[in-house]
Amino acid sequence: NTATLRGFLVHFLRQEYGTLKLYSGSDQAVNSLPTVAQLYSENLAQQTAGCAAAPLIAAGVLATVLDKRGWQSPGYLAAAMFVLYFVVFHSLSNLPLHKKYHFAVHRRFWIQLHLVAFCFVGPGLRMVLRAVGGWRPPLLALLSSLLVAAQVWTQYSRMDMSGSKVIEQYGRA
Repeated sequence: NTATLRGFLVHFLRQEYGTLKLYSGSDQAVNSLPTVAQLYSENLAQQTAGCAAAPLIAAGVLATVLDKRGWQSPGYLAAAMFVLYFVVFHSLSNLPLHKKYHFAVHRRFWIQLHLVAFCFVGPGLRMVLRAVGGWRPPLLALLSSLLVAAQVWTQYSRMDMSGSKVIEQYGRA
């Protein structure tokens, strides 16, 4: 009963599942960080459909480490957010990832990680362009736009829901 403070706390802390855990089934899993890191990396590659995101993210992290501002660089905050979310979420997630449905639920939480990871694409692209001597702000804008266009081009047909009748069927039910 969430109408009482005690009931709200039980619900909020998910004590019925085990404090702050996602799943209460008998087939709870303990997923190792290396395993979920591999699954996350594979998902990131699939979601970006070969648009060179992983190397640019890595270059962006390197650019953050090499930043003259040191710990005052905003990249350190983004990296800390990524690591904290990744470690805490995956430490608490006890979903059996070998089951397709539970893996799909788990994958939905990676959207936040993708957003933080993509904060490094811009600095990574800038670093790569500087390394090859082609650094010009208009070129960076053009290449960034081309990366976005490539992402839309490769993912649009898979993500297009214009023919979906779900809402219409829901309204008729």
